[in-house]
Amino acid sequence: MFRNILVVRTDRLGDVILTLPLLPLIHQCHPGARVSMLLSRYTGEIVEGHPHADALLWYDDASRRPVPFREMLRRIRQERFDAVILVHPTLRLAWMMKLARIPVRVGSGYRYYSVLFNRRVREHRKDARRHELEYNIRLLAQIGCPVPEKLDRPDYGIVVPPEAGRKVHEMKQSFGVGLEKPVVVIHPGSG
Repeated sequence: MFRNILVVRTDRLGDVILTLPLLPLIHQCHPGARVSMLLSRYTGEIVEGHPHADALLWYDDASRRPVPFREMLRRIRQERFDAVILVHPTLRLAWMMKLARIPVRVGSGYRYYSVLFNRRVREHRKDARRHELEYNIRLLAQIGCPVPEKLDRPDYGIVVPPEAGRKVHEMKQSFGVGLEKPVVVIHPGSG
């Protein structure tokens, strides 16, 4: 049973959103565990207020530069995590988690720096055999969580602060969109 788990996702907003359903699944599997996320600041607003994110750590500063390695390492060591899931690992992050002495380090098993993880998932996302959310959830098996075969209604846990809700209503009105109708937004960008 893990008590203090870090989920790392420092890349793009859509990828962070597709990582959020891991948080309630971790809490179901490890009741009472503290679940933190290491994120880039620009994705932080979407996670703030999440009912299953007990703490947020920032990977970068306000100007989007990564926090210096030693400073971030010191912060992670202070948190005394007993498990980390690197959903989108990089060499820098893999070394950081190893040097932080986190006992269980989950990551992909096919990168040259995968030796820094002691629990590996050997699936190539580039093959696109699954949805990104499914790849993310399959990492949970490495910390003893049952992996659902299919997740019909993922719990993203996104909380819209009242001020943001008001801004959305104002924006909809300015575009002549009725408040009672949902809006579908297509973001064709991709990393």
